[in-house]
Amino acid sequence: MGPSDAVVNDAGSSRSRLAGLRGNGIATLRPGPSRRFLIGAAGAGLVAPIIRPKPHEYAPANDRHARVDGHRPTGRARVAAPLVAFTGQQSQALTPLFAGLAGRLSARCNIVCLGDSITEGVHADGPPSSGFENRWLARLRDLLRSRFPTQGLAGSGRGFIGVAGTGGRAFAWPAAASTPLTTGNWAGPKAKFLQLAGSGQSITFKLVGDSADIMWTQIPYGGSFSWAVDGGSATKVSTNGGSMVDGKLTHISLGSAGPHTLVLAWVSGQCNIDGVIEYDGDYRAGIQVHDAGHYGWQSSTWLGPLNGGAANGCAAAIAALSPSALIITLGVNDQYLGVVPATFQSNLQTIISDLKARLASPYPTFLVNMLPPRYGQAGFTYPWSQYIAAAQNVAAADTSGPGGTSVVAVMDFTAAPSMPGADTDVYGFWQSGDPVHPSNKGHQRIADVLAEFLTVN
Repeated sequence: MGPSDAVVNDAGSSRSRLAGLRGNGIATLRPGPSRRFLIGAAGAGLVAPIIRPKPHEYAPANDRHARVDGHRPTGRARVAAPLVAFTGQQSQALTPLFAGLAGRLSARCNIVCLGDSITEGVHADGPPSSGFENRWLARLRDLLRSRFPTQGLAGSGRGFIGVAGTGGRAFAWPAAASTPLTTGNWAGPKAKFLQLAGSGQSITFKLVGDSADIMWTQIPYGGSFSWAVDGGSATKVSTNGGSMVDGKLTHISLGSAGPHTLVLAWVSGQCNIDGVIEYDGDYRAGIQVHDAGHYGWQSSTWLGPLNGGAANGCAAAIAALSPSALIITLGVNDQYLGVVPATFQSNLQTIISDLKARLASPYPTFLVNMLPPRYGQAGFTYPWSQYIAAAQNVAAADTSGPGGTSVVAVMDFTAAPSMPGADTDVYGFWQSGDPVHPSNKGHQRIADVLAEFLTVN
């Protein structure tokens, strides 16, 4: 179902040397290493589960959980050391996310996950559900919905579904083009779009829900496309406008809740389509987690499509998702390529600044997730700890929150036992034969630890 290699514009690296570009057209790509060693990271990090104090064992007076009823504590609470490290990573920077979650009854709380192939879901597989639903971001979505239920909301959609995947996956993508289409790597939340530009060209989405937003790019002298649900009548949408603006949304009804087929078809001119946002009763409330992962990319690769936060780049598309939080998990490919940690730090700062340029203040939470160290640590120029320190420097330097506080937090997998690095894993968290990517168990664990990190009080 992958489109052709024809390219409108891009920012990537040589197909033969970029991990995971198996049939989803990208040309003029940035030189890089063997595909099996480049991974995408959009995971999350936590530590071990909470161990509650035993009954009648009280924390000391200077402990945050000390008794305040006048009873003198008689012993120290037995709290696991990992929990100390875990809660220590939480900060004021998570408040924007907490505000979004607290407001979910009247406004949808959106979490956008920007990363590379781990975000997109490499090696997620079924059963019991499809690999698309076993990706860590889908598992996180369901965990958050379970922990933060929305009154009166039974179902919920899958969030943003890109018009096509960006790399090697074992599962079918829920969108397919009728014929190979021109593709570009600068628009849409995933920095990936397909162009409808001729007779007979169409894109079909398999959706489950009751409504959707079609995301497209406005272009001067842009063409028109049509949408139709379940073979019904077609409605035309013009993409023409005075300037190029990504992240334009057309909201449509799918009918009664359930499975539906949505077809976007060429009508005239050239139309750049980013994807759709699927809703199932949660258009105005609830929690959604959105995919902004691009296979094989490193921190610098994102800078071109973000384009300083310009309206014609993917920053505008991500802003259109109205995030309460952005989870950024990068660095593993930077380490493999020998990127200087100070350069990685600068790239992270630029990514966050570019996104802020399209977002209104108060800004969302920016959570930088530093996964367990990837496979082959002994062979890299810089240790993983230096990339973690670079992320922490970005968080410490940020003052864009209320009163000069930081809105950037870091989740460091290595701060406490949570999930072993690929070199030391004996439990199957990393994929056999491809230990630079997580297995199904690894995807679930990434979701589990992130959910814990975001919900511990």
